[in-house]
Amino acid sequence: MHKKAAMLPERGAFMHPVIHIFGLELPAYGIMMGAGLLLAFALFFVTRKKYSLSVSDMSSGVLYAVVGGFIGAKLLYIIVEWDSVFGSGSTFFSVLSTGFVFYGGLIGGALMVMVYAKKTGQSIYRFADTMLPCFALAHALGRVGCYLAGCCYGCETESALGVVFPPGGIAPSGIRLLPTQLFEAAFLTVLAFVLLIMLKKQKIMGFVTGAYFTAYPVWRFIIEFFRTDRRGNVGALSTSQFISIFIFAAGVLILVNKFKNKKEKAL
Repeated sequence: MHKKAAMLPERGAFMHPVIHIFGLELPAYGIMMGAGLLLAFALFFVTRKKYSLSVSDMSSGVLYAVVGGFIGAKLLYIIVEWDSVFGSGSTFFSVLSTGFVFYGGLIGGALMVMVYAKKTGQSIYRFADTMLPCFALAHALGRVGCYLAGCCYGCETESALGVVFPPGGIAPSGIRLLPTQLFEAAFLTVLAFVLLIMLKKQKIMGFVTGAYFTAYPVWRFIIEFFRTDRRGNVGALSTSQFISIFIFAAGVLILVNKFKNKKEKAL
C-alpha cells in the first residue's frame, strides 16, 4: 500500500517537465538531451585526437550515430510499447516526438557508426573508444532530464534518499520514490571520467569500448530492480535487463579478443 508523503519528512522533487524560455514552452528532457549532445560533441573534439581522427570523420561519425540512435531508440520504443502506441490513437507525429528506449539508441547508433567506419576503411574502435566517454556524459545529462520530466522513476521507499514528485508529471505524486534517474546520472558521470582516463592511458585499441560494454550493462541490470515505471518485460526480466545480458556478453568478447590479440595498438 502506498504511504502518503505527509507521513514522511518533507523532501520534494525538483521537477519541471516544461521550461519557459523567452515565452516558449520547451520540454526539460529535450533541453537536457540537447545540452548533453552539445557537451558530448565538444568533448569528442578533444578525444578524437587520441587516434588522430579528422574533423570531417568526427562530424560524420556523430551524424551517423545521431541518426542511427534516433531510429533505433524510436523503433525499440514502438516494439516495447506496441499496444499503447497503436491502441491509443496516436498520430505519426506524436509517436515521433515522444518515447525513446536507450538501448535501441545505443544499438542503432553503434550499427550506423560501424557502417561509416567500414565505408571509410577504418577500425570501428577508432570511433567507439573516443565517442563512448562523450556518450556516457551526454547520457548522464539525459537522465537529469528524465528526473525533471518525472519519467524512469524508482520504487517506493521510506529512505531519506527518496523524493516526492508533485502532481502533473509522469511519476506518481504524493509517494516517496527513489530518484533512480539521479543515481544513474551520477554513475554515468563517474563512468565517463573513468573511460576518459582509460582512453588517455590505454595501449590497446578497443579496450575503452569493451570496458563500457561491460560496466554499463551490469549497472543497468542492477538499477532496473529499483525502477517501477512501465518499460516492458521479457519473461521475469525487464526489456533493458534482457538486452543488458547480450551487451555485457559483447563487451566481454571484445575485452578477451583485445587481450589475446595486441597487434592493434593505439596510435
